[in-house]
Amino acid sequence: MTMTTNFHPPLLGKGVKKKWSYSSLIFSLFYFVPLFFMPKVEVNDIILALVFYSGFIVGYLICIHLSFNKLKYGLVPLFCLICIASWFNLGGAFLFAFASFISGYYYKPSIAIPINLAILAWLVMLYFSNLQTQVYFVGVAAINVLVMFGFGFMERNETIHRQKDAQTQEAMARLSTVAERERIGRDLHDLAGHALSGISLKAQVANKMLEKQRYDDVKAELKDLVQLSQSLLSEIRQAVSDMKRLSLENEIDKAVQLLKEKGFSTTVDIASEIISQLTPYEETNLALFLKEAVTNILRHSDGDQVWVQLNRENQGLRLGIKDNGKLDDFIAGNGIKGMQERAQLLGGELSIEVNNGMYLCLQLDTKNNLEVKA
Repeated sequence: MTMTTNFHPPLLGKGVKKKWSYSSLIFSLFYFVPLFFMPKVEVNDIILALVFYSGFIVGYLICIHLSFNKLKYGLVPLFCLICIASWFNLGGAFLFAFASFISGYYYKPSIAIPINLAILAWLVMLYFSNLQTQVYFVGVAAINVLVMFGFGFMERNETIHRQKDAQTQEAMARLSTVAERERIGRDLHDLAGHALSGISLKAQVANKMLEKQRYDDVKAELKDLVQLSQSLLSEIRQAVSDMKRLSLENEIDKAVQLLKEKGFSTTVDIASEIISQLTPYEETNLALFLKEAVTNILRHSDGDQVWVQLNRENQGLRLGIKDNGKLDDFIAGNGIKGMQERAQLLGGELSIEVNNGMYLCLQLDTKNNLEVKA
């Protein structure tokens, strides 16, 4: 089993990190605090402060959306901008905390520590080269840098630990699948082997009786052969039905976990008694439909909420999955086409609504009492 060793934390601008990354910008307003302690503030000072602050906001938003490999192209300009801003206004020293957290979160200590040492060196230089009365702001900013670097480093370790744990669970799931296949093979061998041995024995006895022209006994043996073969066929069909059946409840739990890891809050409205009334064929295909729909959301949606609902409608079922992602142009890809084909196999109908997200609704008529076809 091969395990991947190169782990990169998920982007700060997406998923579960997005809300915190945006809300933390409220602390960047400390940048303007020193202006209130200056003996005289000119209009040019205010304009310059606003220009640098706007540049910081743009640079920060770019950094939290850049991939790991491209982060340096955003972080270096952001670092230079903060250096210049802090030279004209000591409040800029507070902005280093954001760059410090980003470096601690994305980079290994061998890279992140030198970056933060450079930040501290710049702050020391500011402290000794600035004669303004509010120079103590530099000391407070230095403490913030150390604290935020620590937070970033701890968040990195926790995130990577979760990634490794998820990969381990995935590997265990694959091993479990292999073990399950081997178990199924053994069960089928035991089931068919015993029955076929009986059929073979009955056929040999019938053949010997036929040679002796004991036709009544031959008819009895043939009757037993028919019963044995029908019994074997029934048992194989039942076994295959149990093997093919997917648990809708399990797929829902997996979907909720996957969506949660990607930053989606999920609302599920499915009564357990409805699931218990499904045939194996219905439950398996609804589970696969749900899996395909969730995969489609994870790949293409930029929203943060998902709703899943299953209810009875007269003689049918209705499974709906909706997200709140923004969708300007809709083109049916392989995922949607696959769901449409599954709906046709079930004798149902798939409807798609694109309004403040995508709403997929599978309506299935169950009055035909669909069964597994062996």
